[in-house]
Amino acid sequence: MGAPSHRYLSASHELIFGREPQSFAALHDQRGELLPVGALIHIPELADSLELIALEGAEAFYHGDLAAMIASDVEAADGILTRADLAAYEPRVSEPMVYELGPWQLASSAPSSIGGAVLGVMVHRSAELMANDEPWSDAWVHHVVQIQNEVLSFRYQELDLTPQFSELARAYFDAAVAPSAGDAKDSASTVHNSAADISGLSCAITISAGYGSGVMPAGTGIWLNNCLGELELNCTGFHALAPGSRLLSNMAPTVGRSSAGGTLSMGSPGSGRITTAQYQSLINLVLAGWPLEQAIAHPRLHLAHAGGFPEVHVEPGIDTFAGDLEWKSVDRLDTYFGGVGAVLIENGEIEAASDPRRSGAVARA
Repeated sequence: MGAPSHRYLSASHELIFGREPQSFAALHDQRGELLPVGALIHIPELADSLELIALEGAEAFYHGDLAAMIASDVEAADGILTRADLAAYEPRVSEPMVYELGPWQLASSAPSSIGGAVLGVMVHRSAELMANDEPWSDAWVHHVVQIQNEVLSFRYQELDLTPQFSELARAYFDAAVAPSAGDAKDSASTVHNSAADISGLSCAITISAGYGSGVMPAGTGIWLNNCLGELELNCTGFHALAPGSRLLSNMAPTVGRSSAGGTLSMGSPGSGRITTAQYQSLINLVLAGWPLEQAIAHPRLHLAHAGGFPEVHVEPGIDTFAGDLEWKSVDRLDTYFGGVGAVLIENGEIEAASDPRRSGAVARA
C-alpha cells in the first residue's frame, strides 16, 4: 500500500471499505487495524477472476460467471447495475485530439474524456503566447494563469453543465486548435502508466475506479468503482444522463512524436488537476527545454473554481502576483497537483520520470 492510498484510507477505511466483510478484510489485519504503508494487499479471489479473464477473455466479465456474481451482488444491495447493462457494454474507439507544441505532434484522449480537449487547447494557447517567455518568469506565470483561467472557465461554465459535453468538448477543441493542427492529422486520474520501447512505440494508459465504492461482490475479489456516485463526474446531477451514456472524465493519457523522431508517453492521476499537471510538464519539457525529470518535478499552480470563484492554488517556488484572483499557497509539493509519469525517447536514449508528489516508480526491461 502506497503512502497516498494510506492517507485516503485512513479517513475512509471504515466508512466506505467497512461495508462488506470481504472488502474490509482486504485492507485490515486480524485485529481490524488498517494495514500500514508498504504492506501487501492480499485478495485471494482476485487471482481466480484474473485467471478466468485470461482464459475466456472479456466475455467472462461482461457475459459469464463474473457478470452473474457482480450483478447479483449489486441487485441484492438495491443497486441499479444489471446483467443486461454489463452485456450491453462495448468499447468505443475514438479519434484522438491531435495538436502541436514546438517540434512535437501530440495526441490525447478523445471525449467522453474532456481532459484531452482541455489539455490540447491549453498547450495550443501556450505555443501561441509563450514561445519567447523566460521559463517561470513573471510573464510565463501570468500566461499560465491566463490560459488556465480561459480554458478551465469554459470547462466549469460550459462543459460541466451539459449532458452533451462530448460534442461540445470536440467542437471547442476544433475551434481553438484545428486550423493549425489539421495537416498534422494526416502525417505519420486514477492510475497512469506510460511505456515506450527503443523502436519508437509508446503507450499511455490512465485508469480510474474513482475513490472506490468499497463494494466487492462475493467470490470475485473485484472492487467496484464509485464513478456513478462521484460528484465531479456527474456535474449535471445524478442519473441526468440517458442509460448507456459515457461519463465525463478528466483523464488525458498523451503520446507524441517529434519531427526529429523522438517519442513521448505521458499521463497523470489527479482528478481536475490532471490536465494542468500535464500541461505544465509539457511546456517545461518543450518550451523551456528542461530534462524530463525536472519538467515534472517543478512546482505547479492550478486555477480552481472554489464555490464558483477562480482561485489559484500554488506550490512553493512560484512567484505570485497581484490581480483579481485569489491565491492559496501550500507549504510543499503536494499530491493535489497530480502525479505525472512519462517516458521520453530521443536520439536513441530512454528517459523516464515519476512525479515526486506521489509514490510512482520507473522501471526498465
